[in-house]
Amino acid sequence: MKVLWFGLITPFVACKGGDEGEPALVEGTVSTVDQDAAVASRSAFGFHLDGKALFTLATPSLASCADVVEYFNHGDSDDPYDPQDVLVGGFCHLTLTVQDYDGSELSLTEADSSALWALYCPMGEGSFEVSEQQGYEDYFWTGKTWSGGPDAHTTTVSPDGDNYGLILSMADFSGAYIDAVGAVTAAGLVEGAITAMSCPELYQTPAFPK
Repeated sequence: MKVLWFGLITPFVACKGGDEGEPALVEGTVSTVDQDAAVASRSAFGFHLDGKALFTLATPSLASCADVVEYFNHGDSDDPYDPQDVLVGGFCHLTLTVQDYDGSELSLTEADSSALWALYCPMGEGSFEVSEQQGYEDYFWTGKTWSGGPDAHTTTVSPDGDNYGLILSMADFSGAYIDAVGAVTAAGLVEGAITAMSCPELYQTPAFPK
């Protein structure tokens, strides 16, 4: 599924992790004209260095730093990669990149061009299955996958020891279905507060802002 992290930085319901006992700290919905996905982020990871930062929010509560690093790095492997330790069908994965961050408290809105929220949403019903697409074999969601970002958001990033506190609210979204031509807008509201655990290995992934 080598398109996954590309969908995060440009413009998958039978899967593990979608119905857990742990409460979601960031919640909401993303709805296009014909598909829906939820947001139920239970774990988050982040790191900053050289004035840049990457934060990523996953649905499974048991997702680890190593899991999200493998998720971002899997494009370097020819072996099919099962993303379900990080991605859950019917739920959006959220990622924030910041081009100007020194580790202090930072408030952001959609007007800040140095920051980008990206959502990767395997929507509706489907499953992750191995197939050959785009010239390689990997796991692909059998339903529609939407990728995009919020038209409006407020975000606060605060240092918390070696970790990061994130408070966010976002509404209305612009994006497109992966492998489809044409823009597809989405309605919805996503909000909550979560601690992103320090994950220095994110710095070596292709998703870390350059």
